[in-house]
Amino acid sequence: AGKLLLHPAIAALVVLLLPLGLGPDLGTALILTCAMPMVAIYAILAQPFGHDGMASIALLLATTASFVTITALLAILL
Repeated sequence: AGKLLLHPAIAALVVLLLPLGLGPDLGTALILTCAMPMVAIYAILAQPFGHDGMASIALLLATTASFVTITALLAILL
């Protein structure tokens, strides 16, 4: 939930509150990039510690949930 909800919310606050000189399209791209699910390397990094199954399940759940969060952000931002 932190990666899919909190990270884009913080990025939106940064885009809205800080004068970074970003255009509206670049600000939207930044927020949507922050809403992407985590990369698949976590399962590989967890493998030596015996947690590759748990990391794979977390990746699967995050990717599935990202369909909902990214669709909602696209509806709001575009």
